[in-house]
Amino acid sequence: MSTSKIENIGKFLHAVVVLQYVPRIFRIYRLWKIVNETIILPKKSTIVDASYKNLIPPKSFLVMKAGFNLLLYLVASHALGAFWYFFSIKRETTCWYKLACEHDIINGCSKDISLDCGAEGFGNYTFLNDFCSIENPNTTLFNFGIFEDARQSGILSSMDFPRKIMFCFWWGLRNLSSLGQNLQTSTYYWENCFTVLISIFGLLLFLYFIGNLQVYMQWEASNELEEIKSKWLKKKEQEKFCTIESWINTIGLPEKLKRMITDYVTPKLKDQNNDFDAENPFPHLSEEIRRQIKINLCLPLLQKVPKFQNESEELLSKITYEYLKQVQYNQNDFIVREKHRLDAMIFVVGGIVCTCSSNHADKTGCPEKCDLIGESLVEWVLESPKQSNPPSSEKNFKCLTKVEAFRLTARDLNDIFQLHQSKECGPYLRRIQSL
Repeated sequence: MSTSKIENIGKFLHAVVVLQYVPRIFRIYRLWKIVNETIILPKKSTIVDASYKNLIPPKSFLVMKAGFNLLLYLVASHALGAFWYFFSIKRETTCWYKLACEHDIINGCSKDISLDCGAEGFGNYTFLNDFCSIENPNTTLFNFGIFEDARQSGILSSMDFPRKIMFCFWWGLRNLSSLGQNLQTSTYYWENCFTVLISIFGLLLFLYFIGNLQVYMQWEASNELEEIKSKWLKKKEQEKFCTIESWINTIGLPEKLKRMITDYVTPKLKDQNNDFDAENPFPHLSEEIRRQIKINLCLPLLQKVPKFQNESEELLSKITYEYLKQVQYNQNDFIVREKHRLDAMIFVVGGIVCTCSSNHADKTGCPEKCDLIGESLVEWVLESPKQSNPPSSEKNFKCLTKVEAFRLTARDLNDIFQLHQSKECGPYLRRIQSL
């Protein structure tokens, strides 16, 4: 077989060996893409959530990710070792052809040199043992560079396949890990290209692993921040809940209403986007709960007013729910000062309000406590439909603590009597208004 024919067959086989890695690389790329899209480190909060009980734990995600990275590294090492073995055989046959041709030139070179034992051009080439010697390599005649280790180890002539696989894999793993820094190359162009690719590929894998490490560190930091935030939110939620409980105890609600309020506010407090005011939860409660609170707290106070004592509970409940507005006063606030005009009735449902006059002998404190302010406003509204010259307060009403109360303004009182004087107010109110 002629040299040109052997070279063509060799080139074809070389191309087959190299090209069979293309579909493998494509499959590895698809696997890498699937892993990056599906194996995503979840947040700890989603793992803890009851609806995510069947999710894989975070440690398993890390093991899967690390396992894929290791697999990618091992496959790359195996591929580099395989190419190194392939190029080692190629360089050895190149040495044979080159030196055989030079020897033939000395003795009248033949163009059809063949090292095939069955070819007609077979000759005595025992001199190759001297020029391409493994025991005494001559780098002046032919420099094998990074492929000398393959010749020295004997794997090129060995028939032990596991030995070949393991040695080539170790060579690829070692040089990929060191980025090819310890490789001593010859001046052969493709050999230098191969070592450059080893360095670049090793660097890319190193950067990929560093990127994954950064992702893991960011995931850990994010989870730590999320845990701190979760603890802070839980503490804040607990503080708000305690504040609401304190508010409930201050105004003295029954157990049934306490449970209704607790059941209503619990999911509200867990919602981070819901800015629930724990200091004044009343406006944020449902309409039914607000109605129940007003009736429970203010109806007994409204029944203390002499002008309302003979009215039906249905009418008073309607007045309580429709007209009373919630207010809050801070400690040491004056609800009404002495000789100041009264513009509303105040029903105190929580906290302490004391009364005293400016000419009282005890200047250090207030001798009387009250829960109803501005009773005289009812008589004034009945006597003055046009609401001119409202009465003045005869005492100071000062808050000793934070006070929860409800207001019934003079205008609302007038509207009540105007709306109900013919139907709901009854004969007593009609008689009082006619005086």
